[in-house]
This record gives sequence, C-alpha cells and structure tokens, in this order.
Amino acid sequence: MNLHLPRSLRAGTGILLLALSLASAAAPAALAAQPSSRVVHSPAAKHTQRLTIHITATGSTVWGTVTVRYAYRGHTVQRSTSQAVSTFTVPRGVTVHLQQQPASASIWPFKQWTIGQGSKASTTGAAALSFKMNHNYQVTALYILQTSSGGNGGYGQMTR
Repeated sequence: MNLHLPRSLRAGTGILLLALSLASAAAPAALAAQPSSRVVHSPAAKHTQRLTIHITATGSTVWGTVTVRYAYRGHTVQRSTSQAVSTFTVPRGVTVHLQQQPASASIWPFKQWTIGQGSKASTTGAAALSFKMNHNYQVTALYILQTSSGGNGGYGQMTR
C-alpha cells in the first residue's frame, strides 16, 4: 500500500527525522563532556533551611507530638511528627510556629523547648514556639516523667 503525502508534509517529516537523529547522536557526546564530580543544586535548595525536631523518647516510645506550621506564598503548610527525630525543609525567611502535645500529659508533661543553631542554644517553657527561619535549626521538645507524688521524676532520654 502506497501513501501519497503532500510534498510539504513529506519535507516536514524528513526535517523532523533528521533533527531527531542529530539530537540523539549529539546527546551522548554532550553528557560525556560534563565532569562527573560536578553536583548541580536546584535553585530552590538555595532558598530553604533544615529544621530538625527532636522529641523526648525512651526506646521506641516517643513522649509527644510536634506540629510545624508556616505560611509561604499565600499557603499555610502544616506537618506533625511523633517520631523521635524528624527533619523538615522550610523556606528561608518564613516564621515557623511549633506546637507540642504530650502523649500523656499526666505522666509525661511538657518541660521546655530548646532551640539551637550551630553552637548557640536557648530554652523556653512556653507551650508554643515561633521563630524566623534564617538558619538551619535543631529544636528539642523536652518532656519529663511525672511521679505519683506530683514532682517530676526526671527527664526522658533524648534520642539523637
């Protein structure tokens, strides 16, 4: 069966096939010319920071949940974690709001937040914490063991 295509369509098809064959022949050479040790970072990676959350835990039992919330480009982002250690990627410059919820407030009440950046650290006993995300931060939600006499029996072990 012979198809008779108009001359302009045959010419266009021929040019397309030629371009595709040239592109496929040039691609391996172009890839081989790039150094293999070069790491390419996305532009978005330059504008984000890492927020690592540590929550008091003993063994496989985590003593609370932390909720991370921030607004970015008109959208509210909210994530919760009940893992001993979690890392979030957050846009640089946004204000991050952290809230905590003890797994059992009568047994493991919340004690304090510790926020650290590099070798600097500060603590607060407030139930919620807000700060501007200008660096990579490590935040710890510390819970204590409540004894039957009403005092605290000590701190939970931190998993790092």
